[in-house]
Amino acid sequence: MIFSVLALRTVCSIAITLFLNVLIWNRPLHLFSLRILLYTLFSLTILHFLFIIGDIGIPIGLIYGPLFYFIYCTVFQKHTDRKWYRFHLSPYLLLSTLYLCLQLYVKISPKNAHVFLFTYYYPTYLYFMGLSLLTYNLWIISHIPNRYLPKYSHFYYLFKAFLLIGLAVAFLILLFATKFATQLDIALGFDLNGLIYALLGISSFMLFGHFLISGKKIKNQRSYYQLSQLLEQHFLTQPTYLNPDLTLSELAAQLQVSKSDCKAAIATLGYRNIYHYLAKWRVDYAQNLIKADTSRKLKIEYFARASGFKSKASFNRHFREITGYTPSLYRQMAHNANRHEVVI
Repeated sequence: MIFSVLALRTVCSIAITLFLNVLIWNRPLHLFSLRILLYTLFSLTILHFLFIIGDIGIPIGLIYGPLFYFIYCTVFQKHTDRKWYRFHLSPYLLLSTLYLCLQLYVKISPKNAHVFLFTYYYPTYLYFMGLSLLTYNLWIISHIPNRYLPKYSHFYYLFKAFLLIGLAVAFLILLFATKFATQLDIALGFDLNGLIYALLGISSFMLFGHFLISGKKIKNQRSYYQLSQLLEQHFLTQPTYLNPDLTLSELAAQLQVSKSDCKAAIATLGYRNIYHYLAKWRVDYAQNLIKADTSRKLKIEYFARASGFKSKASFNRHFREITGYTPSLYRQMAHNANRHEVVI
């Protein structure tokens, strides 16, 4: 029986260690898939509960801090030297090795091994876990930029909530470690263990909810991408963008989709709104008109009206924003290029 329990604990420890090494050695931190890291965090939390129930003391709690750091590197595109990967997991590797050695020692001297486990190992593990969570979370919170990357906008505030919960758990674990090490019967007025489990449970439910929501968003993003390609093809075959009175409602009607879907498709292409998107097409059209005007007799107002702009001022502003040049300067450059037979 002892060997079967030992084998289970050994297999669990080795499996976790191998998985973490494959995970962090596969690619640079800033190229990790956020979804893979979040699935790892969710699985880690569930596994932690099972270990507690099964009285398995593998120091899995020491992985939370490094995992939060890996998520931070992924979300905010922070480059980390590969040699530091295992450094972040070294406390877990050292304590898990110590734990397995103690499990072997149980077979030789059960009494002494149990005394060492409860007197030294568990207090050390708890203190390390609390300090690890506290250090990592405080560092990440102090380094999170005020603005998030659009790619992970749906995760930004959720990540902050995880860090705050992690800080609360860290303080509670340090308090629990102190009670465990000193064996003092301190009346706290609340169930310390229950509160820690409740916070871990809340984190698990938050992650589960995030998976459900992000799964829908991924499906929507795929459909919006397909719609955006349809929109691009529509303007290539039917240049309705030349209509200065074209609105989002009219464009959605032309595509036979809802306004919200049309707006989302435009956003998928990277444009702020429909006016920004139409301006891009109109400026491209105006550039071709300017290049074709080799005689330079046409006025700037003509290009503005012909490309769908309502005024010269609007045309000048959008043209400069998109190309970096004023229409007059661009025409001069196009004329010089035509003279030297250079395509610009």
